[in-house]
Amino acid sequence: ASLPAVLDAPEPDYPDEALEARVEGRVVLLLALSADGVPTEVEIVQEPGSGLGEAARAVTLDTVFDEPVVPEGSALELLRYFRVVEFELPEELQPPAEEGPEIGDQITVMPSITEEAPANYPELAREAFVQGTVQLELDLDAEGRLEAVRFLGADPPGWGLGLAAMRAIWKSSFSPAFAGEAPVP
Repeated sequence: ASLPAVLDAPEPDYPDEALEARVEGRVVLLLALSADGVPTEVEIVQEPGSGLGEAARAVTLDTVFDEPVVPEGSALELLRYFRVVEFELPEELQPPAEEGPEIGDQITVMPSITEEAPANYPELAREAFVQGTVQLELDLDAEGRLEAVRFLGADPPGWGLGLAAMRAIWKSSFSPAFAGEAPVP
């Protein structure tokens, strides 16, 4: 299920530790929502460090989302959503921009996984000796950072394999695609 729309959200506080170390990046969170769109659980899945994970978690706990749509046959308490919170250094702390190579007309190098995080096999599936496959669609930026993950399906469904795969993929690293000598999204 897609994360419901944000109705009210404060701006995240950029931790002093991260500013001093000039750390920026994205934090990936896994959350559960009440029927009213209030976060009830927020887990940090991936973070760059220096307090950014806790800052993203805190701002998400103070965020109000639209009421979640519960698919037929599902239970609200089982629904989980991924949320990405971006932290970008203020302009005065960013290094000067470099001019990159010219972008070609076609993709010459496809993106690839450079560091694969292992999936934690769901306990019930392991106990029942259930094996399966999960199909995900990924969006990467020009630096190879994961921007979005879409769940396309799991076979067999209902054993938690999809959620386990999505958690693992958010923790993995990728190289970007290239068009000519320039990296592209």
